[in-house]
Amino acid sequence: MEDVAAASGMSRTTVYRYVSSREELIELSLMANVRELGERLQREIDVDAPDLRASFVDALIASIKVTRENVEFGYLAEAIGRVELAQTLAGESDVHETVASTLQPLIDRARNEGLLRTDVSEHELVAWIQGTLVTWTPRVDLDYPALHRAFEKFLLPAVFSR
Repeated sequence: MEDVAAASGMSRTTVYRYVSSREELIELSLMANVRELGERLQREIDVDAPDLRASFVDALIASIKVTRENVEFGYLAEAIGRVELAQTLAGESDVHETVASTLQPLIDRARNEGLLRTDVSEHELVAWIQGTLVTWTPRVDLDYPALHRAFEKFLLPAVFSR
């Protein structure tokens, strides 16, 4: 907290008026980072691509790629701890809203084309995708082509009705 106070030009006491602990500060920073990554991804998603399924997989692979390559995210993830990180990223949080808003154009298109599963809510679908991303992002033993194949084989049938 001393470093944060010094970098922000505030006293440590003033910093504690805004955040109650180091952990809260890390979580807030992580959430801000996730929102920035989501905004970047929204600009990169090709909603009008001829193959919606391929576009969906490409969006998820891009999300894993930008997360893996983001140095700040890596530092924050290390600082928060593995269990807390999983709970923060996979639970009901700003992350869910970011994943939902990032994928919404693709979800809307799938629904409009009658391709989206109708036996689950969009909220449940996004939560499942969110959990999948949390599980697969740290799997550095899988390169992007392997992730692509896995998403085509397992994720697409879970998201699309046909």
